[in-house]
Formats: sequence, structure tokens, C-alpha cells
Amino acid sequence: QNYNYNENYQYQAQSQYHSHQKQTHYRKKSLQPRPYIGGDISRVAGEVSGGDYRVSALGLRVGADIGEYFGAEIRGGLGLLDDDFTVLGSTQNAELNYYAAALGKVQTPSLNGFRLYGLLGIAHIEMTYSTFGGSQTDTDTGLAYGIGTSYDLNHCMALSLEYLQFGPGEVDYDILNLGINYKF
Repeated sequence: QNYNYNENYQYQAQSQYHSHQKQTHYRKKSLQPRPYIGGDISRVAGEVSGGDYRVSALGLRVGADIGEYFGAEIRGGLGLLDDDFTVLGSTQNAELNYYAAALGKVQTPSLNGFRLYGLLGIAHIEMTYSTFGGSQTDTDTGLAYGIGTSYDLNHCMALSLEYLQFGPGEVDYDILNLGINYKF
């Protein structure tokens, strides 16, 4: 029986040792960046000269989560649908040409697949406004910030919903994004 006791003790000690190794390996691995790529459809709302408009865009994002709490990404996109709006009885048209952004991300750990996050960074946008008399192209670069939530469909795919604000110049932009990411 003494032999069985020692054998059991060795087995328990080995189990605890291997369990500790797995936990340590998991902690080390979780600090490694986990890259992802994704796409989104966006609704961009703005106001120019008292006229409100809403345009849409298709975008691409590339980023990485670093541990459970941080991440960084770059984004870019092109206008999809333009919008007509009225200013002082005159019909004008707003068209999103392109946008680009570099954003940092602070996020909560995943809880049942859901995660909340905040975004902060710099963005650049180019819009064209047209009337019957001609057109004018405006570019703005400045601070962008927002909040979002994501839901893990599985180990590699996640859906996201975000609200961003971007207001560097004469026009303030409210952006609503619906996206999907593939995590490597």
C-alpha cells in the first residue's frame, strides 16, 4: 500500500505540474497578437450648411487583438450610395469618396461570446458636394472615437456593431458600422 500511496502522490504531482504548464502556456499565448481581417457596411451621417445627409460605404479593416484588453487596427473604405439633400430650397448631393482610419482599441474580456470596446484614433475622409452649378471636394483629418460590441460566432468569426464620431472641421460625422471579422 505504501507503493500505491507514492504512485498516487506522483500522479497527483504530475497532474498539478502539467496543469500549471498549461495555464502558464495559455497566459503567454494570450499576450501574443491575434490578427484579424474584416469588412463592414457603414452609414455616414453629416450636416452641411444646415442640410442633413446620409451616405453609405463598404470598408475593410485589418487589426490585431493584443491580449484580452487591447487592440489596434487600420481601416479604409469607399463610398457606396450617395444622398440628395436640400439647403435653402436648393437640392444638393453628398458623395463619400473614401475614408481611412488608424484606431486603438480597449475592450472587455469575452463574456458568453460578447465583448464591449472603445475606439480612439485618427481618421481621414473625403466628400464631394454637388449642386447644379458645380461640385466641391472637401477632405478632413482629425480625431475619431466611438464604442462598439462584438459577438463571437465561433472561434474564428465575429460580428460587430459600432458607433463612431469624427468631427475635425466644418462637418461632424456620425458613423454606424455593421461588420464581420475573421480571426487568424
